[in-house]
Amino acid sequence: MRNHNIPPLAALAAIVLCSCAGTRMHMPKLTPVTRADMEERFKERIPPSLNTPLQERERLARNAGSNIHGAAIRVCVRLFGPEHNCATRLSTYRLRVDVKNSLTNAYIDHRNQITVFGGMIKRVGREDELAAVLAHEYSHGLMNHVRRKMRNVAGGSLIGMAVGAAVGAALEDPNSVGDGMASGARIGGSAGSLVFSEAMENEADHLGLFILNEAGYDPTAFSHLWMRLLNERRFTSNKDKKNTLMYFRTHPPHKERIQKLIAGEKMIQAGHLRPLWKR
Repeated sequence: MRNHNIPPLAALAAIVLCSCAGTRMHMPKLTPVTRADMEERFKERIPPSLNTPLQERERLARNAGSNIHGAAIRVCVRLFGPEHNCATRLSTYRLRVDVKNSLTNAYIDHRNQITVFGGMIKRVGREDELAAVLAHEYSHGLMNHVRRKMRNVAGGSLIGMAVGAAVGAALEDPNSVGDGMASGARIGGSAGSLVFSEAMENEADHLGLFILNEAGYDPTAFSHLWMRLLNERRFTSNKDKKNTLMYFRTHPPHKERIQKLIAGEKMIQAGHLRPLWKR
């Protein structure tokens, strides 16, 4: 397709279409206190990765997964009530541990299977941090983020296709309509996959803190994990980027996100047992 206006038009249309798929909970407000706390933590020495031996990775992940699973059921009941049938719904969740894979990543799919790779298990500084990763993925499942993102992709593709067809028709070239539809669908789907991804990640972080705390783990493990991964990324060689940076492509970290985690910790310390829901 020779016309360069289609990608931005398709992306814009996808964003408009997907703007209805917002999040369901308020994030705690950032303050000078949360920023000062974050800066103080960065001054401290970040504990090194565990470098868990290959033969120990499965056991570590299964132990954390068992604790997080039980906690997720209890938090689910607290949030949604018994009518949500939390125990039955979460019985479909399965943990897959790919211990030999060096990817630093974890994700949940549409079948509620949570996969954690050996590279992630190796890089955590303690079991609490691995539990934080699993609590985050459970939260994606509880909030239906996977299905909502799939709807965003499908909707973005349709809108992008329509915009591409309109632009192609305006060019009065027989090949332009088909090319425009293909280009628009591709770009629109990509845009749809990104819409609200940061908000969903923040939501999963926030709910994940409450699950982590419910399981008896240290809530500060979440922010410590992000700080270590950010620090290690600075020293990652190009040849290692494929494996070590995968988590940053699917769970983009930044300092504002760490501040939000610290703000969530303060809520828990103040006695809150559940996040703040939008009315």
